[in-house]
Amino acid sequence: MFVLGYECWTAAGFGVEDLMAALYAGRDASQPNPHVKGRWCPIDSLQDSSRSYRERFLDGFRNICQSKSFSSLLRDVPELQEKRVGLVFSSTKGCVEDFIWNLDESAVRTHPGPYEPIVTDLIELLKPVKFTYCRTVSNACSSSHVALCLIKDLFSTDHLDFVFFVAGDLLGPFVSKGFESLKLFSQTSNQPFSDQRDGLQLGEALTIVLLSKRPRTSGDFKIVDVSTQTEGAAITRPVKEGRGLVRALTSMEGLKKGLPDFVVAHGTGTQFNDSAEDFALSTFWNDAAAWKIPVTGTKWSVGHCLGASGAVDLIAACEILKEQRLFALGNTSVQDPKFKMSYLTQKFPMGEALSERAFNLGLVTSLGFGGVQAALLVQRVVENGH
Repeated sequence: MFVLGYECWTAAGFGVEDLMAALYAGRDASQPNPHVKGRWCPIDSLQDSSRSYRERFLDGFRNICQSKSFSSLLRDVPELQEKRVGLVFSSTKGCVEDFIWNLDESAVRTHPGPYEPIVTDLIELLKPVKFTYCRTVSNACSSSHVALCLIKDLFSTDHLDFVFFVAGDLLGPFVSKGFESLKLFSQTSNQPFSDQRDGLQLGEALTIVLLSKRPRTSGDFKIVDVSTQTEGAAITRPVKEGRGLVRALTSMEGLKKGLPDFVVAHGTGTQFNDSAEDFALSTFWNDAAAWKIPVTGTKWSVGHCLGASGAVDLIAACEILKEQRLFALGNTSVQDPKFKMSYLTQKFPMGEALSERAFNLGLVTSLGFGGVQAALLVQRVVENGH
Protein backbone atom coordinates (compact mmCIF):
# COMPACT_ATOMS: atom_id res chain seq x y z
CA MET A 1 0.00 0.00 0.00
CA PHE A 2 1.10 3.53 -0.71
CA VAL A 3 1.16 6.77 1.29
CA LEU A 4 -0.17 9.60 -0.89
CA GLY A 5 -0.01 12.33 1.73
CA TYR A 6 -0.50 13.20 5.38
CA GLU A 7 -1.02 15.98 7.89
CA CYS A 8 -0.80 16.13 11.68
CA TRP A 9 -1.18 18.27 14.77
CA THR A 10 1.07 17.62 17.75
CA ALA A 11 2.40 19.47 20.77
CA ALA A 12 5.20 20.71 18.49
CA GLY A 13 2.64 22.76 16.56
CA PHE A 14 0.20 22.51 13.70
CA GLY A 15 1.43 20.63 10.67
CA VAL A 16 4.20 18.28 9.63
CA GLU A 17 6.71 21.13 9.28
CA ASP A 18 6.34 22.06 12.95
CA LEU A 19 6.71 18.42 14.00
CA MET A 20 9.91 17.92 12.02
CA ALA A 21 11.33 21.32 13.00
CA ALA A 22 11.04 20.32 16.67
CA LEU A 23 12.62 16.92 16.07
CA TYR A 24 15.53 18.32 14.07
CA ALA A 25 16.10 21.16 16.53
CA GLY A 26 16.06 18.86 19.57
CA ARG A 27 13.07 20.67 21.10
CA ASP A 28 11.15 18.96 23.88
CA ALA A 29 7.53 20.20 23.69
CA SER A 30 6.58 18.94 27.14
CA GLN A 31 5.22 20.92 30.08
CA PRO A 32 4.01 20.05 33.60
CA ASN A 33 0.91 17.84 33.59
CA PRO A 34 -1.86 19.55 35.62
CA HIS A 35 -3.52 16.22 36.48
CA VAL A 36 -0.55 14.31 37.92
CA LYS A 37 3.07 14.73 38.95
CA GLY A 38 4.95 14.44 35.70
CA ARG A 39 5.15 16.01 32.24
CA TRP A 40 2.98 15.81 29.13
CA CYS A 41 2.89 17.21 25.59
CA PRO A 42 -0.58 18.70 24.98
CA ILE A 43 -1.94 20.51 21.94
CA ASP A 44 -2.35 23.87 23.65
CA SER A 45 -5.07 25.18 21.32
CA LEU A 46 -7.34 22.28 22.28
CA GLN A 47 -7.03 22.70 26.06
CA ASP A 48 -10.44 24.26 26.67
CA SER A 49 -12.26 22.75 29.63
CA SER A 50 -15.53 24.37 28.55
CA ARG A 51 -15.72 22.04 25.55
CA SER A 52 -16.22 18.28 25.44
CA TYR A 53 -13.45 16.06 24.16
CA ARG A 54 -15.58 15.19 21.16
CA GLU A 55 -15.75 18.91 20.33
CA ARG A 56 -11.99 19.17 20.72
CA PHE A 57 -11.46 16.25 18.35
CA LEU A 58 -13.83 17.83 15.85
CA ASP A 59 -12.10 21.20 16.08
CA GLY A 60 -8.70 19.59 15.61
CA PHE A 61 -9.61 17.43 12.64
CA ARG A 62 -11.55 20.29 11.06
CA ASN A 63 -8.37 22.37 11.10
CA ILE A 64 -6.43 19.53 9.51
CA CYS A 65 -9.05 18.99 6.78
CA GLN A 66 -9.11 22.71 6.01
CA SER A 67 -5.32 23.08 5.92
CA LYS A 68 -3.72 24.07 2.65
CA SER A 69 -1.67 20.89 2.35
CA PHE A 70 -4.55 18.52 3.02
CA SER A 71 -7.01 20.42 0.82
CA SER A 72 -4.54 20.33 -2.07
CA LEU A 73 -4.05 16.60 -1.54
CA LEU A 74 -7.79 15.99 -1.91
CA ARG A 75 -7.84 18.05 -5.11
CA ASP A 76 -4.92 16.06 -6.49
CA VAL A 77 -6.77 12.75 -6.05
CA PRO A 78 -10.07 13.19 -7.95
CA GLU A 79 -10.55 9.40 -8.00
CA LEU A 80 -11.76 9.65 -4.41
CA GLN A 81 -15.16 10.66 -5.77
CA GLU A 82 -15.62 7.50 -7.81
CA LYS A 83 -13.55 4.73 -6.16
CA ARG A 84 -14.13 2.56 -3.10
CA VAL A 85 -12.94 4.54 -0.09
CA GLY A 86 -12.61 3.45 3.52
CA LEU A 87 -12.16 5.26 6.83
CA VAL A 88 -10.16 3.59 9.61
CA PHE A 89 -9.88 5.46 12.91
CA SER A 90 -7.14 4.46 15.35
CA SER A 91 -7.34 5.56 18.98
CA THR A 92 -6.64 4.16 22.41
CA LYS A 93 -9.25 6.15 24.35
CA GLY A 94 -11.18 8.30 21.87
CA CYS A 95 -13.34 10.81 23.76
CA VAL A 96 -13.73 8.54 26.80
CA GLU A 97 -13.14 11.54 29.11
CA ASP A 98 -16.59 12.86 28.13
CA PHE A 99 -18.40 10.24 30.17
CA ILE A 100 -15.94 8.25 32.28
CA TRP A 101 -16.68 10.35 35.38
CA ASN A 102 -20.47 10.23 34.92
CA LEU A 103 -22.05 8.59 38.00
CA ASP A 104 -25.40 8.09 36.24
CA GLU A 105 -25.11 4.41 35.27
CA SER A 106 -28.12 4.54 32.95
CA ALA A 107 -26.50 7.38 30.98
CA VAL A 108 -23.25 5.44 30.71
CA ARG A 109 -25.07 2.37 29.40
CA THR A 110 -26.78 4.34 26.65
CA HIS A 111 -23.69 6.29 25.61
CA PRO A 112 -22.68 5.49 22.00
CA GLY A 113 -19.09 4.87 23.09
CA PRO A 114 -15.86 6.85 22.91
CA TYR A 115 -15.17 6.27 19.20
CA GLU A 116 -18.44 6.32 17.24
CA PRO A 117 -19.11 10.08 17.69
CA ILE A 118 -15.65 10.95 16.37
CA VAL A 119 -16.06 8.72 13.32
CA THR A 120 -19.46 10.32 12.64
CA ASP A 121 -17.82 13.76 12.74
CA LEU A 122 -14.99 12.62 10.45
CA ILE A 123 -17.43 11.35 7.83
CA GLU A 124 -19.12 14.73 7.86
CA LEU A 125 -15.80 16.61 7.65
CA LEU A 126 -14.57 14.58 4.69
CA LYS A 127 -17.60 15.17 2.48
CA PRO A 128 -18.15 14.82 -0.46
CA VAL A 129 -16.14 11.59 -0.14
CA LYS A 130 -18.54 8.66 0.23
CA PHE A 131 -17.22 5.86 2.40
CA THR A 132 -18.02 2.24 1.64
CA TYR A 133 -16.25 0.99 4.77
CA CYS A 134 -15.66 2.44 8.26
CA ARG A 135 -13.93 0.84 11.21
CA THR A 136 -12.34 1.82 14.54
CA VAL A 137 -9.23 0.08 15.84
CA SER A 138 -8.32 0.35 19.52
CA ASN A 139 -5.39 -1.89 20.36
CA ALA A 140 -3.57 0.09 23.04
CA CYS A 141 -0.42 1.91 21.97
CA SER A 142 0.02 -0.34 18.92
CA SER A 143 -3.35 0.75 17.53
CA SER A 144 -1.84 2.51 14.49
CA HIS A 145 0.14 -0.54 13.41
CA VAL A 146 -2.85 -2.84 13.93
CA ALA A 147 -5.00 -0.45 11.87
CA LEU A 148 -2.41 -0.52 9.08
CA CYS A 149 -2.47 -4.33 9.16
CA LEU A 150 -6.23 -4.18 8.68
CA ILE A 151 -5.86 -1.72 5.79
CA LYS A 152 -3.23 -3.92 4.17
CA ASP A 153 -5.69 -6.83 4.25
CA LEU A 154 -8.49 -4.68 2.82
CA PHE A 155 -6.27 -3.71 -0.10
CA SER A 156 -4.89 -7.21 -0.69
CA THR A 157 -8.39 -8.71 -0.78
CA ASP A 158 -9.54 -5.98 -3.20
CA HIS A 159 -12.17 -4.50 -0.92
CA LEU A 160 -11.01 -0.88 -1.22
CA ASP A 161 -9.00 1.46 -3.45
CA PHE A 162 -8.25 4.25 -0.94
CA VAL A 163 -8.33 4.57 2.85
CA PHE A 164 -8.27 7.62 5.08
CA PHE A 165 -6.20 6.35 8.00
CA VAL A 166 -7.02 8.69 10.90
CA ALA A 167 -5.37 8.41 14.30
CA GLY A 168 -5.80 10.55 17.38
CA ASP A 169 -5.72 10.68 21.14
CA LEU A 170 -6.36 13.61 23.49
CA LEU A 171 -5.48 13.42 27.16
CA GLY A 172 -7.43 14.08 30.32
CA PRO A 173 -7.31 13.11 33.99
CA PHE A 174 -8.56 9.54 33.41
CA VAL A 175 -5.67 8.62 31.11
CA SER A 176 -3.10 10.57 33.11
CA LYS A 177 -4.09 9.02 36.43
CA GLY A 178 -4.08 5.57 34.87
CA PHE A 179 -0.46 5.91 33.83
CA GLU A 180 0.37 7.51 37.17
CA SER A 181 -1.00 4.45 38.98
CA LEU A 182 1.51 2.35 37.05
CA LYS A 183 4.33 4.68 38.16
CA LEU A 184 5.39 5.22 34.55
CA PHE A 185 5.84 9.00 34.44
CA SER A 186 9.30 10.52 34.20
CA GLN A 187 10.02 12.93 37.02
CA THR A 188 12.89 14.54 35.10
CA SER A 189 12.83 14.52 31.28
CA ASN A 190 11.98 11.76 28.83
CA GLN A 191 15.28 10.07 27.87
CA PRO A 192 14.66 7.00 25.69
CA PHE A 193 17.38 4.34 25.72
CA SER A 194 19.46 6.34 28.23
CA ASP A 195 21.03 4.86 31.34
CA GLN A 196 19.31 7.76 33.15
CA ARG A 197 15.79 7.05 31.86
CA ASP A 198 13.07 7.12 34.50
CA GLY A 199 9.79 6.99 32.60
CA LEU A 200 7.63 8.38 29.83
CA GLN A 201 5.73 11.56 29.03
CA LEU A 202 2.31 11.39 27.41
CA GLY A 203 1.43 13.38 24.32
CA GLU A 204 -1.52 14.40 22.17
CA ALA A 205 -1.71 14.00 18.41
CA LEU A 206 -4.22 14.12 15.57
CA THR A 207 -3.15 12.68 12.22
CA ILE A 208 -4.65 11.90 8.82
CA VAL A 209 -2.85 9.73 6.25
CA LEU A 210 -4.29 9.03 2.80
CA LEU A 211 -3.42 5.52 1.66
CA SER A 212 -3.87 3.93 -1.76
CA LYS A 213 -3.85 0.40 -3.05
CA ARG A 214 -1.71 1.53 -5.97
CA PRO A 215 0.97 4.24 -6.40
CA ARG A 216 0.10 7.46 -8.17
CA THR A 217 3.37 9.40 -8.44
CA SER A 218 7.06 8.89 -7.81
CA GLY A 219 6.67 11.11 -4.75
CA ASP A 220 4.60 8.53 -2.88
CA PHE A 221 5.90 6.26 -0.13
CA LYS A 222 5.31 2.51 -0.04
CA ILE A 223 4.53 0.63 3.15
CA VAL A 224 6.40 -2.49 2.14
CA ASP A 225 5.14 -4.61 5.01
CA VAL A 226 3.47 -4.36 8.39
CA SER A 227 3.16 -7.08 11.00
CA THR A 228 1.67 -7.40 14.49
CA GLN A 229 2.13 -10.18 17.02
CA THR A 230 0.85 -10.72 20.56
CA GLU A 231 3.02 -12.16 23.30
CA GLY A 232 0.30 -11.80 25.96
CA ALA A 233 2.66 -12.20 28.92
CA ALA A 234 1.44 -9.18 30.89
CA ILE A 235 -1.20 -6.46 30.64
CA THR A 236 0.97 -3.37 31.00
CA ARG A 237 4.54 -4.33 30.10
CA PRO A 238 6.41 -6.48 27.59
CA VAL A 239 8.55 -9.46 28.58
CA LYS A 240 12.20 -8.51 28.71
CA GLU A 241 12.99 -10.55 25.59
CA GLY A 242 10.42 -8.71 23.46
CA ARG A 243 9.33 -12.00 21.93
CA GLY A 244 6.30 -10.51 20.16
CA LEU A 245 8.44 -7.92 18.39
CA VAL A 246 10.95 -10.59 17.34
CA ARG A 247 8.11 -12.62 15.81
CA ALA A 248 6.74 -9.54 14.04
CA LEU A 249 10.15 -8.77 12.55
CA THR A 250 10.71 -12.40 11.58
CA SER A 251 7.42 -12.52 9.66
CA MET A 252 8.26 -9.51 7.49
CA GLU A 253 9.35 -10.47 3.99
CA GLY A 254 10.87 -7.04 3.43
CA LEU A 255 13.48 -7.61 6.13
CA LYS A 256 14.65 -10.81 4.47
CA LYS A 257 15.96 -8.77 1.55
CA GLY A 258 18.30 -6.56 3.56
CA LEU A 259 18.69 -4.17 6.45
CA PRO A 260 16.69 -0.98 6.94
CA ASP A 261 18.64 2.27 6.78
CA PHE A 262 17.21 3.51 10.09
CA VAL A 263 14.73 2.64 12.82
CA VAL A 264 12.11 4.93 14.37
CA ALA A 265 11.69 3.04 17.62
CA HIS A 266 8.78 3.02 20.05
CA GLY A 267 11.23 4.24 22.70
CA THR A 268 9.00 5.32 25.58
CA GLY A 269 11.85 5.84 28.04
CA THR A 270 10.57 3.35 30.60
CA GLN A 271 12.87 0.69 32.03
CA PHE A 272 10.87 -2.25 30.68
CA ASN A 273 10.01 -0.93 27.20
CA ASP A 274 13.46 0.22 26.17
CA SER A 275 15.15 -2.93 27.48
CA ALA A 276 12.68 -5.20 25.69
CA GLU A 277 12.93 -3.23 22.44
CA ASP A 278 16.73 -3.24 22.39
CA PHE A 279 16.81 -6.94 23.24
CA ALA A 280 14.33 -7.75 20.47
CA LEU A 281 16.11 -5.71 17.79
CA SER A 282 19.60 -6.96 18.65
CA THR A 283 18.38 -10.56 19.00
CA PHE A 284 16.52 -10.50 15.69
CA TRP A 285 19.63 -9.44 13.78
CA ASN A 286 22.25 -10.97 16.13
CA ASP A 287 24.90 -9.32 13.99
CA ALA A 288 27.32 -6.63 15.13
CA ALA A 289 27.14 -5.00 11.70
CA ALA A 290 23.34 -4.70 11.94
CA TRP A 291 23.65 -3.21 15.43
CA LYS A 292 25.11 -0.11 13.73
CA ILE A 293 21.74 0.76 12.15
CA PRO A 294 20.86 4.23 13.53
CA VAL A 295 17.88 4.18 15.90
CA THR A 296 15.85 7.26 16.82
CA GLY A 297 12.35 8.11 18.08
CA THR A 298 9.85 10.93 18.58
CA LYS A 299 8.42 10.54 22.10
CA TRP A 300 11.12 12.61 23.83
CA SER A 301 9.81 15.60 21.82
CA VAL A 302 6.04 15.23 21.34
CA GLY A 303 5.30 12.59 23.95
CA HIS A 304 3.79 9.14 23.81
CA CYS A 305 0.66 9.78 21.73
CA LEU A 306 -0.95 6.41 22.55
CA GLY A 307 -3.10 5.17 19.64
CA ALA A 308 -1.68 7.87 17.36
CA SER A 309 1.98 7.23 18.19
CA GLY A 310 2.51 4.81 15.30
CA ALA A 311 0.99 7.28 12.84
CA VAL A 312 3.25 10.08 14.12
CA ASP A 313 6.27 7.79 13.75
CA LEU A 314 5.20 6.76 10.23
CA ILE A 315 4.99 10.42 9.21
CA ALA A 316 8.41 11.09 10.75
CA ALA A 317 9.88 8.12 8.86
CA CYS A 318 8.43 9.37 5.56
CA GLU A 319 9.92 12.80 6.22
CA ILE A 320 13.34 11.25 6.91
CA LEU A 321 13.12 9.47 3.56
CA LYS A 322 12.06 12.67 1.82
CA GLU A 323 14.56 15.03 3.42
CA GLN A 324 17.40 12.48 3.77
CA ARG A 325 17.99 13.71 7.30
CA LEU A 326 17.85 11.90 10.61
CA PHE A 327 17.12 13.46 14.00
CA ALA A 328 18.53 12.56 17.38
CA LEU A 329 16.92 11.52 20.65
CA GLY A 330 17.09 15.08 21.89
CA ASN A 331 17.09 14.43 25.65
CA THR A 332 19.39 11.39 25.58
CA SER A 333 23.02 12.31 26.21
CA VAL A 334 24.46 8.79 26.62
CA GLN A 335 22.81 5.50 25.72
CA ASP A 336 22.52 2.71 28.26
CA PRO A 337 25.81 0.77 28.02
CA LYS A 338 23.87 -2.50 28.31
CA PHE A 339 22.14 -1.83 24.98
CA LYS A 340 23.57 -3.13 21.71
CA MET A 341 21.80 -1.06 19.04
CA SER A 342 23.12 2.38 17.96
CA TYR A 343 20.88 5.08 19.41
CA LEU A 344 21.21 8.63 18.10
CA THR A 345 22.08 10.62 21.20
CA GLN A 346 22.55 14.38 21.47
CA LYS A 347 26.04 13.99 20.00
CA PHE A 348 24.67 12.73 16.67
CA PRO A 349 26.19 14.80 13.79
CA MET A 350 23.34 14.97 11.28
CA GLY A 351 25.27 16.76 8.56
CA GLU A 352 28.19 14.33 8.56
CA ALA A 353 25.92 11.30 8.43
CA LEU A 354 24.25 12.56 5.23
CA SER A 355 27.45 12.25 3.24
CA GLU A 356 27.96 8.67 4.34
CA ARG A 357 24.68 6.96 3.41
CA ALA A 358 21.32 7.35 1.73
CA PHE A 359 18.05 6.59 3.49
CA ASN A 360 15.78 4.42 1.35
CA LEU A 361 14.10 2.05 3.80
CA GLY A 362 12.86 2.78 7.32
CA LEU A 363 11.60 0.49 10.09
CA VAL A 364 9.00 1.74 12.60
CA THR A 365 8.37 -0.36 15.71
CA SER A 366 5.61 -0.33 18.31
CA LEU A 367 5.02 -2.02 21.68
CA GLY A 368 1.57 -1.82 23.24
CA PHE A 369 -0.17 -2.81 26.45
CA GLY A 370 -1.57 -6.31 26.34
CA GLY A 371 1.57 -7.61 24.63
CA VAL A 372 0.72 -6.30 21.15
CA GLN A 373 4.03 -5.69 19.40
CA ALA A 374 4.38 -4.56 15.81
CA ALA A 375 6.61 -3.22 13.06
CA LEU A 376 6.30 -1.69 9.61
CA LEU A 377 8.65 -0.99 6.73
CA VAL A 378 8.35 2.13 4.58
CA GLN A 379 10.42 3.08 1.55
CA ARG A 380 10.67 5.71 -1.13
CA VAL A 381 8.84 4.98 -4.38
CA VAL A 382 11.02 5.11 -7.49
CA GLU A 383 9.66 5.92 -10.93
CA ASN A 384 8.49 2.40 -11.76
CA GLY A 385 6.36 2.31 -8.59
CA HIS A 386 8.53 -0.06 -6.57
